[in-house]
Amino acid sequence: MSTLVQRLEELLAPPLKDLGFGIVRVHYVKIKRGRLQVMIERLDDAVISMEDCVSASREISVILDVADPIEESYTLEVTSPGLDRPLTRPEHFSRFQGEEVDIHTFAPRQGRRKFQGLLKASDATSCTLSIKEGDASVDHVFLYTEITKANLVPQY
Repeated sequence: MSTLVQRLEELLAPPLKDLGFGIVRVHYVKIKRGRLQVMIERLDDAVISMEDCVSASREISVILDVADPIEESYTLEVTSPGLDRPLTRPEHFSRFQGEEVDIHTFAPRQGRRKFQGLLKASDATSCTLSIKEGDASVDHVFLYTEITKANLVPQY
């Protein structure tokens, strides 16, 4: 996690928590003009509404205007996690055990970097995916430090 993203999370988490929101992910990209995406979830596990995003956006804007942690101009985007919700913290992996998950790794394993399977277990440092291999399911343990991206697989 970049220093800026870490600072933004530390700055935004307490006031958002006071509003009843948790941070799923903070993502900052600078191409021509910066884009700051703050993905939020409700702490009561209710579905995020448009009004929730507007409320959080107003609070975040005030905080960022005062603290001014980003030097260049940028666009603020406050979003919900969506159906393909990213898993970014160990507690997310614990919360979604039993769900189908896509995991991408930094380095290839068995010649591939993308894995999909049932999230079977997790702890503070790793998660276990049960992956179909032929007629059997095989458990694979992934350290969080190996994972570049993890998302729920939408179930329709």
